[in-house]
Amino acid sequence: MKLQGAKTERDRKLQATRAERQEVTGSKSRERQEGTGSKSREKQEGTGSKSRERQEATGSKSRERQEATGSKSRERREATGSKSRERQEATGSKSRERERKLHAARAERQEATGSKNRETGSYR
Repeated sequence: MKLQGAKTERDRKLQATRAERQEVTGSKSRERQEGTGSKSREKQEGTGSKSRERQEATGSKSRERQEATGSKSRERREATGSKSRERQEATGSKSRERERKLHAARAERQEATGSKNRETGSYR
């Protein structure tokens, strides 16, 4: 409440006491409201945490099951992958060696022809 509209000293005092009284009653009702709210909130939180724990428990079980199956399939995949990789590497090394031999032979042939050309004195 504003104390501006008061004309006399008595009016000012009355308005001030009225404002104080309103504040006191207001705070009491606010406390009452807050009290009931906190109780119901606690009740709600309690039930919520129980269901959350249950959910987490079941969730972790299914997660463990999934991880177990996942690791098995991963192992199987890795095993097959490594086999095929080994096979590829074996064939790759064979072809690589063949290529190297061919290259060496070609280089020798070129060198031989090159030296002949040098001897005759004709250049390409």
